[in-house]
Amino acid sequence: MKKYLNKQIILVATALQFIVLLLTTLLLLSACNNASVTVANGGVTGTGITMGRITNFGSVFVNGVRFDVDTAEFLRNDQPATQGQADFSVGEFVVIKGSIGADSSEGVAIQVAYSDALNGEITRASTDGQSLEVLGQLVHTDALTVFHGFTDLTELDAGNLLEVSGVLGTNGHIVATLIKKGALQFDSGVSRNRLRGRIANIDTDQQQFELGGLLIDYASADLLNYEGHEIHNDQYIEVASDTAVTNYQLTASTVKFINETHDLSDHHSANIEGLVNQFTSISNFQVNGLLVTTTPTTRYQNGNVNRITENAYLRLTGAIHESGVLVADRITFQSPQSVIEQEGVVLSVDLENSEVRISNRTIVVNTSTLMIDENNHSALPFTLADLQAGDRIKVSGIALNDGKLLAYRLEKKALHHN
Repeated sequence: MKKYLNKQIILVATALQFIVLLLTTLLLLSACNNASVTVANGGVTGTGITMGRITNFGSVFVNGVRFDVDTAEFLRNDQPATQGQADFSVGEFVVIKGSIGADSSEGVAIQVAYSDALNGEITRASTDGQSLEVLGQLVHTDALTVFHGFTDLTELDAGNLLEVSGVLGTNGHIVATLIKKGALQFDSGVSRNRLRGRIANIDTDQQQFELGGLLIDYASADLLNYEGHEIHNDQYIEVASDTAVTNYQLTASTVKFINETHDLSDHHSANIEGLVNQFTSISNFQVNGLLVTTTPTTRYQNGNVNRITENAYLRLTGAIHESGVLVADRITFQSPQSVIEQEGVVLSVDLENSEVRISNRTIVVNTSTLMIDENNHSALPFTLADLQAGDRIKVSGIALNDGKLLAYRLEKKALHHN
């Protein structure tokens, strides 16, 4: 009898443990699902963060959201932008802190911040018209990369200075969203080289480390933002130097520790564009250095979960957990396999339906379309209302089921092309 009672007690205890475990699991799943639903319905309160390229002005458009910037703080490379919005360009990759409304199309920016990925000398000129090397870092371009001061990578020579905006992929390579041509060569006392990346192969005795293909000597450098930190491998940093590159070696003037996550734990929502720069599984990967996880309710556009791989270009929306992990509600694949490029003369413009007709194709434009006017690179809005019959445009996009072309990029060609 005693053995029987003991057995019953054990069974009851085991059942209670199972119930507690089940309830705990359900609560956790409910929390994740509630976070996703909140973002999907747009009912996010408080501050959120948006990371992506500027696609248009008239306020600032990023990731399909029009941000009111009337009271926003503008920063460039951690310094106040002297002319505010006028200092920015279409194609620049920015971080916006602010709120997004319930319909996910309008927002109010508190801060708009830009940091270039690279600024300095070409160490290897392009041979394929699609990539080149700047400060020892491999830079790739695609159909959406904006060029200022030149029209093709093959026009540039080793030693020319460039400003590169973009996102970091695996192995330190960069996908450029914008490239601006600067001086023809490094001018000591005037020019400055600046790059970002992850420390590799550090030698603390020699006070050297590698950043991509560049050997950095930091013996005489000022270490910034290193309070409470030791310099070591895999840290994401910014190196600045007042000297030119010599045989793929650079003497650092400053080495600054960078917080990749932008203190995301302080924010409720996220709208992020970027590359998968670390992949463990579909529930554990990084975009722009931010840890991301998915749930069974995560929605996918332009692909499925199997396309989440290293260097996949994504746009994610979701809720940021207090631990700083982004729980993705929706993932859009930004690099469809078949991007179509077409150039032609405008026949007609349909403002009501946001469409423009060229030759035998109708082009559809939305708030995510990168809008570029070669005749005017200032921070002014450029919309379909600025097009008229006879203008020449170049479009990059994807074919829709009805035969129309959804424009990822629409560029009005300079007047001398007409």
